[in-house]
Amino acid sequence: MIHQDIIKRYLNGEATDEEIELLKAYLGTDDLSLLKDWMARDWRTEAQWNEPLPLGLSDEMLENIKQRVRPGKVVRLKKRSNAPAWVAAASVTLLLCVAAALWLFRTDPVIHYATGNLEWQALELPDGSWVKLNANSEISYNRRWSAGSDRRVWLKGEAFFKVEKKPATHAKFIVVTDDLEVEVLGTSFNVSSRGAQTDVFLEEGQIRLNMGDREETLQPGDFVAYSAQKKAILERRNETPPAEPDTSWKKGVLIIKDKSIAEILTKIEELYGIETEVLDTGLLEKIMTVSVPMGELELTIPLLEGTFRRKISRQENLLIIN
Repeated sequence: MIHQDIIKRYLNGEATDEEIELLKAYLGTDDLSLLKDWMARDWRTEAQWNEPLPLGLSDEMLENIKQRVRPGKVVRLKKRSNAPAWVAAASVTLLLCVAAALWLFRTDPVIHYATGNLEWQALELPDGSWVKLNANSEISYNRRWSAGSDRRVWLKGEAFFKVEKKPATHAKFIVVTDDLEVEVLGTSFNVSSRGAQTDVFLEEGQIRLNMGDREETLQPGDFVAYSAQKKAILERRNETPPAEPDTSWKKGVLIIKDKSIAEILTKIEELYGIETEVLDTGLLEKIMTVSVPMGELELTIPLLEGTFRRKISRQENLLIIN
Protein backbone atom coordinates (compact mmCIF):
# COMPACT_ATOMS: atom_id res chain seq x y z
CA MET A 1 0.00 0.00 0.00
CA ILE A 2 1.28 3.44 -0.98
CA HIS A 3 1.68 5.99 1.82
CA GLN A 4 -1.47 8.06 2.13
CA ASP A 5 0.28 11.44 2.10
CA ILE A 6 1.85 10.92 -1.34
CA ILE A 7 -1.44 11.51 -3.15
CA LYS A 8 -1.95 14.68 -1.13
CA ARG A 9 1.46 16.01 -2.09
CA TYR A 10 0.90 15.10 -5.74
CA LEU A 11 -2.44 16.90 -5.95
CA ASN A 12 -0.82 19.92 -4.33
CA GLY A 13 2.10 19.87 -6.78
CA GLU A 14 4.61 19.03 -4.04
CA ALA A 15 5.43 15.37 -4.75
CA THR A 16 9.02 14.44 -5.58
CA ASP A 17 9.90 12.60 -8.81
CA GLU A 18 10.33 9.39 -6.81
CA GLU A 19 6.88 9.78 -5.22
CA ILE A 20 5.27 10.42 -8.61
CA GLU A 21 6.85 7.23 -9.97
CA LEU A 22 5.56 5.32 -6.94
CA LEU A 23 2.07 6.68 -7.52
CA LYS A 24 2.18 5.73 -11.21
CA ALA A 25 3.29 2.21 -10.34
CA TYR A 26 0.59 1.82 -7.69
CA LEU A 27 -2.23 3.10 -9.91
CA GLY A 28 -0.97 1.14 -12.91
CA THR A 29 -0.91 4.10 -15.31
CA ASP A 30 1.46 6.89 -16.38
CA ASP A 31 -1.46 9.26 -16.97
CA LEU A 32 -2.09 10.69 -13.53
CA SER A 33 -4.37 13.33 -15.06
CA LEU A 34 -7.03 10.61 -15.04
CA LEU A 35 -7.05 10.87 -11.27
CA LYS A 36 -7.72 14.61 -11.43
CA ASP A 37 -10.25 14.29 -14.26
CA TRP A 38 -12.27 11.76 -12.29
CA MET A 39 -12.36 14.06 -9.27
CA ALA A 40 -13.29 17.07 -11.41
CA ARG A 41 -16.26 15.16 -12.87
CA ASP A 42 -17.58 13.98 -9.51
CA TRP A 43 -17.01 17.15 -7.48
CA ARG A 44 -18.09 20.41 -9.05
CA THR A 45 -19.89 22.60 -6.54
CA GLU A 46 -18.18 25.23 -4.44
CA ALA A 47 -19.54 23.60 -1.28
CA GLN A 48 -17.84 20.33 -2.11
CA TRP A 49 -14.55 22.12 -2.75
CA ASN A 50 -14.72 23.68 0.71
CA GLU A 51 -15.36 20.56 2.77
CA PRO A 52 -13.18 20.29 5.92
CA LEU A 53 -9.70 18.84 5.40
CA PRO A 54 -9.31 15.44 7.18
CA LEU A 55 -6.09 14.25 8.75
CA GLY A 56 -5.36 11.58 6.18
CA LEU A 57 -6.66 9.80 3.11
CA SER A 58 -8.14 6.40 3.87
CA ASP A 59 -7.00 3.08 2.46
CA GLU A 60 -10.52 2.65 1.04
CA MET A 61 -10.18 5.86 -0.94
CA LEU A 62 -6.79 4.92 -2.37
CA GLU A 63 -8.03 1.52 -3.44
CA ASN A 64 -11.12 3.07 -5.02
CA ILE A 65 -9.01 5.58 -6.93
CA LYS A 66 -6.62 2.83 -7.99
CA GLN A 67 -9.49 0.95 -9.60
CA ARG A 68 -11.18 3.99 -11.12
CA VAL A 69 -8.13 5.36 -12.96
CA ARG A 70 -7.28 2.10 -14.69
CA PRO A 71 -8.78 2.19 -18.21
CA GLY A 72 -11.26 -0.53 -19.08
CA LYS A 73 -11.88 -1.65 -15.51
CA VAL A 74 -15.27 -1.36 -13.86
CA VAL A 75 -15.66 -1.39 -10.12
CA ARG A 76 -18.79 -3.16 -8.94
CA LEU A 77 -19.98 -2.86 -5.36
CA LYS A 78 -21.61 -5.90 -3.77
CA LYS A 79 -24.83 -5.42 -1.81
CA ARG A 80 -24.69 -6.30 1.81
CA SER A 81 -27.63 -6.64 4.14
CA ASN A 82 -27.55 -5.62 7.78
CA ALA A 83 -24.37 -3.65 7.23
CA PRO A 84 -22.67 -2.69 10.50
CA ALA A 85 -22.59 0.93 11.61
CA TRP A 86 -18.92 1.38 10.74
CA VAL A 87 -19.75 1.06 7.01
CA ALA A 88 -21.74 4.29 7.11
CA ALA A 89 -18.98 6.00 9.04
CA ALA A 90 -16.40 4.81 6.53
CA SER A 91 -18.54 6.19 3.69
CA VAL A 92 -18.66 9.60 5.32
CA THR A 93 -14.89 9.49 5.85
CA LEU A 94 -14.39 8.56 2.21
CA LEU A 95 -16.45 11.55 1.03
CA LEU A 96 -14.48 13.89 3.26
CA CYS A 97 -11.21 12.46 1.97
CA VAL A 98 -12.22 13.01 -1.66
CA ALA A 99 -13.23 16.58 -0.80
CA ALA A 100 -9.86 17.08 0.85
CA ALA A 101 -8.02 15.82 -2.20
CA LEU A 102 -10.01 18.18 -4.39
CA TRP A 103 -9.33 21.06 -2.03
CA LEU A 104 -5.64 20.42 -2.60
CA PHE A 105 -6.20 19.99 -6.34
CA ARG A 106 -7.74 23.45 -6.45
CA THR A 107 -4.40 25.02 -5.43
CA ASP A 108 -3.12 24.92 -9.03
CA PRO A 109 -0.98 21.77 -9.18
CA VAL A 110 1.84 21.47 -11.67
CA ILE A 111 1.13 19.87 -15.06
CA HIS A 112 3.90 17.56 -16.29
CA TYR A 113 4.52 16.11 -19.75
CA ALA A 114 7.36 13.78 -20.76
CA THR A 115 8.36 12.17 -24.06
CA GLY A 116 10.31 8.97 -24.60
CA ASN A 117 12.53 7.71 -27.41
CA LEU A 118 11.35 8.97 -30.82
CA GLU A 119 8.33 10.71 -29.28
CA TRP A 120 7.35 14.30 -30.01
CA GLN A 121 4.43 16.20 -28.56
CA ALA A 122 2.79 19.54 -29.37
CA LEU A 123 1.21 21.30 -26.40
CA GLU A 124 -0.94 24.39 -25.98
CA LEU A 125 -0.14 26.23 -22.76
CA PRO A 126 -2.75 28.00 -20.58
CA ASP A 127 -2.02 31.39 -22.23
CA GLY A 128 -2.38 30.12 -25.80
CA SER A 129 1.37 29.72 -26.40
CA TRP A 130 2.54 26.57 -28.17
CA VAL A 131 5.37 24.18 -27.36
CA LYS A 132 6.78 21.33 -29.41
CA LEU A 133 8.57 18.91 -27.11
CA ASN A 134 11.45 16.89 -28.57
CA ALA A 135 12.20 13.25 -27.76
CA ASN A 136 13.36 12.34 -24.24
CA SER A 137 12.28 15.69 -22.81
CA GLU A 138 10.13 16.93 -19.93
CA ILE A 139 8.18 20.13 -19.33
CA SER A 140 6.24 21.31 -16.27
CA TYR A 141 4.04 24.34 -15.61
CA ASN A 142 1.20 25.48 -13.37
CA ARG A 143 -2.28 24.46 -14.44
CA ARG A 144 -3.55 28.05 -14.25
CA TRP A 145 -1.77 31.32 -15.04
CA SER A 146 -3.26 34.47 -13.58
CA ALA A 147 -3.82 37.40 -15.94
CA GLY A 148 -0.86 39.76 -15.82
CA SER A 149 1.38 37.36 -13.91
CA ASP A 150 4.64 36.02 -15.30
CA ARG A 151 4.30 32.71 -17.12
CA ARG A 152 6.90 30.14 -16.07
CA VAL A 153 7.74 26.66 -17.39
CA TRP A 154 10.46 24.20 -16.34
CA LEU A 155 12.29 22.26 -19.05
CA LYS A 156 14.57 19.24 -19.13
CA GLY A 157 15.56 18.24 -22.65
CA GLU A 158 14.61 20.22 -25.76
CA ALA A 159 11.57 22.20 -26.87
CA PHE A 160 10.59 24.84 -29.42
CA PHE A 161 8.37 27.66 -28.13
CA LYS A 162 5.94 29.92 -29.97
CA VAL A 163 4.98 32.44 -27.28
CA GLU A 164 1.73 34.39 -27.23
CA LYS A 165 2.38 38.11 -26.77
CA LYS A 166 0.69 39.96 -23.90
CA PRO A 167 0.93 43.64 -24.96
CA ALA A 168 -1.66 44.82 -22.44
CA THR A 169 0.03 43.42 -19.33
CA HIS A 170 3.60 42.84 -20.64
CA ALA A 171 3.53 39.54 -18.75
CA LYS A 172 6.86 37.78 -19.13
CA PHE A 173 7.28 34.23 -20.34
CA ILE A 174 10.13 32.42 -18.56
CA VAL A 175 11.69 29.06 -19.36
CA VAL A 176 13.69 27.62 -16.45
CA THR A 177 16.49 25.07 -16.97
CA ASP A 178 19.21 23.76 -14.69
CA ASP A 179 21.64 26.32 -16.14
CA LEU A 180 19.69 29.51 -16.75
CA GLU A 181 16.37 31.28 -17.25
CA VAL A 182 15.13 32.42 -20.66
CA GLU A 183 12.90 35.51 -20.37
CA VAL A 184 10.72 36.66 -23.28
CA LEU A 185 7.81 38.97 -24.06
CA GLY A 186 6.64 37.24 -27.25
CA THR A 187 8.77 35.29 -29.68
CA SER A 188 9.81 31.95 -31.22
CA PHE A 189 12.87 30.20 -29.83
CA ASN A 190 14.44 26.82 -29.14
CA VAL A 191 15.85 25.63 -25.80
CA SER A 192 17.89 22.46 -25.31
CA SER A 193 18.94 21.58 -21.75
CA ARG A 194 20.86 18.32 -21.65
CA GLY A 195 23.95 17.21 -19.82
CA ALA A 196 26.03 20.05 -18.40
CA GLN A 197 24.82 22.89 -20.62
CA THR A 198 21.80 24.69 -22.06
CA ASP A 199 21.60 25.79 -25.71
CA VAL A 200 19.27 28.63 -26.70
CA PHE A 201 18.48 29.67 -30.27
CA LEU A 202 16.27 32.68 -31.09
CA GLU A 203 14.24 32.43 -34.29
CA GLU A 204 12.31 35.70 -34.01
CA GLY A 205 11.62 38.43 -31.44
CA GLN A 206 13.87 39.13 -28.47
CA ILE A 207 14.80 37.21 -25.32
CA ARG A 208 17.00 37.78 -22.29
CA LEU A 209 19.09 35.08 -20.66
CA ASN A 210 19.47 35.24 -16.88
CA MET A 211 22.64 33.34 -15.98
CA GLY A 212 22.79 34.21 -12.29
CA ASP A 213 25.55 36.78 -12.14
CA ARG A 214 25.08 38.07 -15.70
CA GLU A 215 22.46 38.67 -18.39
CA GLU A 216 22.59 38.43 -22.17
CA THR A 217 20.04 39.78 -24.67
CA LEU A 218 19.57 37.75 -27.85
CA GLN A 219 18.49 39.00 -31.27
CA PRO A 220 17.03 36.85 -34.11
CA GLY A 221 19.60 34.34 -35.34
CA ASP A 222 21.57 34.35 -32.07
CA PHE A 223 22.70 31.02 -30.61
CA VAL A 224 24.16 30.73 -27.10
CA ALA A 225 25.43 27.63 -25.27
CA TYR A 226 25.90 28.19 -21.52
CA SER A 227 27.13 25.96 -18.68
CA ALA A 228 26.22 26.85 -15.10
CA GLN A 229 28.79 24.29 -13.94
CA LYS A 230 31.58 26.18 -15.72
CA LYS A 231 29.86 29.57 -15.27
CA ALA A 232 30.74 30.37 -18.86
CA ILE A 233 29.27 30.83 -22.33
CA LEU A 234 30.66 27.90 -24.30
CA GLU A 235 29.57 29.12 -27.73
CA ARG A 236 27.93 32.18 -29.21
CA ARG A 237 27.14 32.87 -32.85
CA ASN A 238 24.66 34.67 -35.07
CA GLU A 239 23.28 33.49 -38.37
CA THR A 240 20.89 35.79 -40.24
CA PRO A 241 18.62 34.53 -41.63
CA PRO A 242 18.31 31.97 -38.82
CA ALA A 243 20.10 28.69 -39.49
CA GLU A 244 17.91 25.66 -40.16
CA PRO A 245 19.99 23.13 -38.13
CA ASP A 246 19.11 24.77 -34.80
CA THR A 247 15.39 23.98 -35.16
CA SER A 248 15.38 21.26 -37.84
CA TRP A 249 14.21 18.59 -35.38
CA LYS A 250 10.70 20.07 -35.22
CA LYS A 251 10.34 19.27 -38.94
CA GLY A 252 11.33 15.64 -38.40
CA VAL A 253 14.97 15.96 -39.51
CA LEU A 254 18.04 16.14 -37.29
CA ILE A 255 20.72 18.35 -38.86
CA ILE A 256 24.00 18.66 -36.98
CA LYS A 257 26.39 21.05 -38.68
CA ASP A 258 30.16 21.29 -38.23
CA LYS A 259 30.35 19.26 -35.01
CA SER A 260 32.74 16.58 -33.82
CA ILE A 261 31.66 12.97 -34.16
CA ALA A 262 31.65 12.81 -30.36
CA GLU A 263 29.04 15.60 -30.27
CA ILE A 264 27.05 14.03 -33.10
CA LEU A 265 26.89 10.68 -31.30
CA THR A 266 25.75 12.42 -28.10
CA LYS A 267 22.78 13.85 -30.01
CA ILE A 268 22.01 10.42 -31.48
CA GLU A 269 22.09 8.89 -28.00
CA GLU A 270 19.69 11.54 -26.68
CA LEU A 271 17.27 11.04 -29.58
CA TYR A 272 17.11 7.25 -29.58
CA GLY A 273 17.88 6.48 -25.93
CA ILE A 274 20.83 4.27 -26.88
CA GLU A 275 24.57 4.02 -26.17
CA THR A 276 27.42 4.23 -28.67
CA GLU A 277 30.97 2.87 -28.68
CA VAL A 278 33.72 4.05 -31.03
CA LEU A 279 36.54 1.54 -31.43
CA ASP A 280 38.85 4.06 -33.11
CA THR A 281 38.92 6.92 -30.58
CA GLY A 282 40.78 9.14 -33.05
CA LEU A 283 37.54 9.36 -34.99
CA LEU A 284 35.81 11.26 -32.18
CA GLU A 285 37.50 14.61 -32.89
CA LYS A 286 36.70 14.72 -36.60
CA ILE A 287 34.37 17.57 -37.61
CA MET A 288 31.42 16.60 -39.79
CA THR A 289 27.87 17.55 -40.78
CA VAL A 290 25.06 14.99 -40.72
CA SER A 291 21.39 15.02 -41.67
CA VAL A 292 19.23 12.10 -40.57
CA PRO A 293 15.47 11.52 -40.36
CA MET A 294 14.08 11.44 -36.85
CA GLY A 295 12.41 8.08 -37.28
CA GLU A 296 13.47 4.47 -37.14
CA LEU A 297 17.04 3.87 -36.04
CA GLU A 298 17.40 1.33 -38.84
CA LEU A 299 17.11 4.21 -41.34
CA THR A 300 19.65 6.35 -39.50
CA ILE A 301 22.42 3.74 -39.19
CA PRO A 302 23.25 3.48 -42.95
CA LEU A 303 23.26 7.30 -43.23
CA LEU A 304 25.76 7.52 -40.38
CA GLU A 305 27.84 4.78 -41.98
CA GLY A 306 27.99 6.80 -45.20
CA THR A 307 28.92 10.01 -43.39
CA PHE A 308 31.49 8.48 -41.04
CA ARG A 309 32.74 6.03 -43.68
CA ARG A 310 32.76 3.37 -41.01
CA LYS A 311 30.80 0.16 -40.49
CA ILE A 312 28.26 0.31 -37.65
CA SER A 313 26.94 -2.79 -35.91
CA ARG A 314 24.04 -2.91 -33.48
CA GLN A 315 23.71 -5.00 -30.35
CA GLU A 316 20.30 -4.21 -28.86
CA ASN A 317 20.69 -0.67 -27.44
CA LEU A 318 24.38 -0.34 -28.32
CA LEU A 319 25.83 0.96 -31.59
CA ILE A 320 29.45 -0.01 -32.26
CA ILE A 321 31.34 2.18 -34.75
CA ASN A 322 34.24 0.17 -36.16
